[in-house]
Amino acid sequence: VPDGYWASCDINKLTENNIIAGYPDRTFKPNLPVSRAEMATMVVKGYNLDCTSNSEHLTFKDVPRNHWAHDYISKGVAEDMIAGMEKPSSFL
Repeated sequence: VPDGYWASCDINKLTENNIIAGYPDRTFKPNLPVSRAEMATMVVKGYNLDCTSNSEHLTFKDVPRNHWAHDYISKGVAEDMIAGMEKPSSFL
């Protein structure tokens, strides 16, 4: 992120504290929307919660066990920090 970018200071602080990391190709795309998985990961990392002894609270059909953020999402659910939404049976 260029030094002149409006959020560069905050982004650098979050990176230094291992809350955000950017993409595997070593880029950071601050203008892209944040996904649900990315947000859950930032919340769990921001509170410095340990995901290594992960419980099985995750029951979301759209988050398979091999999803990169599975453990962060599961930890967020276990700590009542995040929750999913049930799909409505019909729209009125």
